[in-house]
Amino acid sequence: MNTTSQNVEKSVNLGSSFGRPQPQITIRLAKAANRRTVGAYLLRLAATVEAASPDSEFWVVRTEGDIDGGRVYLELDRGTPEETERGMALLKKLI
Repeated sequence: MNTTSQNVEKSVNLGSSFGRPQPQITIRLAKAANRRTVGAYLLRLAATVEAASPDSEFWVVRTEGDIDGGRVYLELDRGTPEETERGMALLKKLI
């Protein structure tokens, strides 16, 4: 399946894990897909986020997904409001 941006709904929102903020891009595929298609799409998106992240940021770009969609999220270094804001701004700029 060829997954183009027309087949994917994307949104930026703030998730959390163990009380730590996680800026994230969530995706939902418009058509049924297999896990490899979703995984490949998430990895391409994560690579874009990684390449756009400034060297001064120490967050880690992670992915998580299943056949319906998934997310690319930032595991923040410190989780401060300022770092969270910078992460959200970057993700919003990319979608």
